[in-house]
Amino acid sequence: MNIFTEEELQELTQEIERQLQELEVAGTSSVRVPAFARADEENPEILQRDNQLPRKQVEVIAQVIGRSFSIFFKDFLDAALNSICEKTGKLNQLWQKLGDWNNPASINIIASVLAGMGIAEKNLRLICAPLVAILIDLGIEALCRGYKRCRQS
Repeated sequence: MNIFTEEELQELTQEIERQLQELEVAGTSSVRVPAFARADEENPEILQRDNQLPRKQVEVIAQVIGRSFSIFFKDFLDAALNSICEKTGKLNQLWQKLGDWNNPASINIIASVLAGMGIAEKNLRLICAPLVAILIDLGIEALCRGYKRCRQS
């Protein structure tokens, strides 16, 4: 199911690339990773990226959805974890094949997960680019290792 038109997908992939380049050039202006990504206070560095997320992307998503990014991100990973972390998951297979999720197929899958979470259609385009940039910036290994460890706690 394609949520976006070909033109919208092209614009989104360009925006994601711009955001990733911005993160690389400027260094990540970041915020603490949400609590779900930390197993406990004794082991706060589950994610290798020093428990940091890009501030600009976090703020955009929180503003658009009108709630805490931490809660949103946990809900998103709950909904997408199998697709991201299981070897048979669609997002996992696309990552293994293409090396990231900045492609039309991945963006449509992520948008479908967001729509399934009840995110309004008008907001999907606004939060897809920053969300995909965050996911790529973290990387699949860190996402899956950190989130699975937390879920086992």
